[in-house]
Amino acid sequence: MRWLSVWLLALATACSQGPASTAGGPTRDGAIHPCPEPRSAGVPSDLPLVDRETLNLGAGVLGHEVVYQRTQARRVVITVGRDVLDDIEDLDVETTDETLGGKQVRLSTTLLQPSLQVAEVLTPLPEECGPLYVVAERLRPAELQDVLRRLVLAPPVGPALPG
Repeated sequence: MRWLSVWLLALATACSQGPASTAGGPTRDGAIHPCPEPRSAGVPSDLPLVDRETLNLGAGVLGHEVVYQRTQARRVVITVGRDVLDDIEDLDVETTDETLGGKQVRLSTTLLQPSLQVAEVLTPLPEECGPLYVVAERLRPAELQDVLRRLVLAPPVGPALPG
């Protein structure tokens, strides 16, 4: 079980860091392209907003990550642009397509850490923005459904910025 604690610490660290960008810099047209910003009024009230980060996805594309948590054991991470499934792919992950909170999601769970749920929201995003994920740790099913039901993507403010 000690390895599971080490893995959870690694996942927590990875969820709080942006991706390492290999492309970097502006797109060919020289502009910065922000992706839609995720927001949810359905996050449980005992989980305050503790971090909001802009992620450099490379090629001038900016993703987002928002973290709500009271403790390392109970939290919600909403991210646009970073594939969080890469962090847990070595665990025996089971994936099902479901409708939760009125949204089509691909829900990933693992018997090795049953309190962890990763919902890939199958909402179309601009291709360069990548996936939209809600990572939930120690949330009851009704709480995760409320996060998803009240999840919105705020459009980027203003036009793309010139490089």
